[in-house]
Formats: sequence, C-alpha cells, structure tokens
Amino acid sequence: MYKFYLSLFIIIAACQSVPSKNYIPTDKMAEILADLYYLDAAFEPLSLHVRDSIIQSNRWKILEKHQVTDSDFIQTSIYYKNQKTELDKIELRVKELLKLKAGRKDSLDAGLN
Repeated sequence: MYKFYLSLFIIIAACQSVPSKNYIPTDKMAEILADLYYLDAAFEPLSLHVRDSIIQSNRWKILEKHQVTDSDFIQTSIYYKNQKTELDKIELRVKELLKLKAGRKDSLDAGLN
C-alpha cells in the first residue's frame, strides 16, 4: 500500500504545472519595453547593422537597470504573448510611458529655445 501512495504522489507531483516564479510583473515589463522602444527610436536613423549592435549592447544595460535577467525577460515575453488580457495592459502602459518620455523631451527642448 505504501508503494501505491508513493507512486500516486510522484505521478500527481509530476503532472502539476509549476508556474515560473521569475515572471516579470506587467508594470515592470511595460517599463522595460518602453525603454527598449525608446532606445530603438533614438538610433533609427543609423544603418541596420550599426543600430542593432548599439541596441543589443544597451539592451543589457536596460535589463540590468531593471534588475532582470535576459532569460527571465525572454520567458516572460513568451508567457505574456499567450496572455491576451495581460498583454493588452502592458501595451497600454507602454504607450503611456512613451508619451511621458516624449513630453519630458519636448519640455526640455522648449527650455533650450
């Protein structure tokens, strides 16, 4: 009987879907994506090869700034890709953050003139 319960426990434990504890919360994910989009836009005029090199090197700095590993970022991206509601929240927050960044830049530019 002991072997039966042990086997049953192992089967149940193996079938359990264990969610990753490393998923990045939606607000933080939106902040990271906004930084990455802003970085991409800043270097858009450069040639593709140069731009990609600069963006890739600065991508690590952005992830480090947010205290996120590359693997956690990738896993979280895959997770949110399949979570339509959460992805919509992230998209809206990214748009808000980009507008805020653009507004600050405009106010700084206006102060220089």
